[in-house]
Amino acid sequence: MKNKKNGFTLAELLIAMVLLSIIMAAVSAIFSVALKNYQVSFAQSGLQKDVNLVVDSISRDIKQSVAIPKEYGEITRSSTTLILALPSIDENQNFIYNADLLEKDFIIYQKINEDLHKIVFANPASTRYQQNNQNKIIMENVSDLSFIYTPVDHTTNVNFSLSVSILVSKTNLEITAESTANRRNDE
Repeated sequence: MKNKKNGFTLAELLIAMVLLSIIMAAVSAIFSVALKNYQVSFAQSGLQKDVNLVVDSISRDIKQSVAIPKEYGEITRSSTTLILALPSIDENQNFIYNADLLEKDFIIYQKINEDLHKIVFANPASTRYQQNNQNKIIMENVSDLSFIYTPVDHTTNVNFSLSVSILVSKTNLEITAESTANRRNDE
């Protein structure tokens, strides 16, 4: 009479466990790489969107400005500081004049350490900005900011670039956006 075996031997179970471990390690490695790629791609997409929004905002303000002064108070225009004079507007969206002189709101874009600041000094009668003397960080992790003014003396054109760098899943992402904006208005 022959003995019939039911089940697996110890050697068969060990071989099955080793094979299953190898397959699980491979699947885990593929999943880990896919997750890292997704995180990097998602962060890159969001960062590109944020940088583009900031660049568009700066371009819009340059186009609406009536002057690009060399200084405002103690702040001086430079390759990392942009000063803009925009017409003050009232609640009816009309320009505000005082004795035939156009009143102005001032916006300063300035890189301080690794942050891009937008500083607003609004005319008290202006409704363009809700808060006067507002200093807001509009972009963090700025690795480079460059404003180039042409012509230098009576600036009407600003070329600028903004680079932002972040670390995501041990991957350094750097996004750069460039733009050129022309001042459309005169005082």
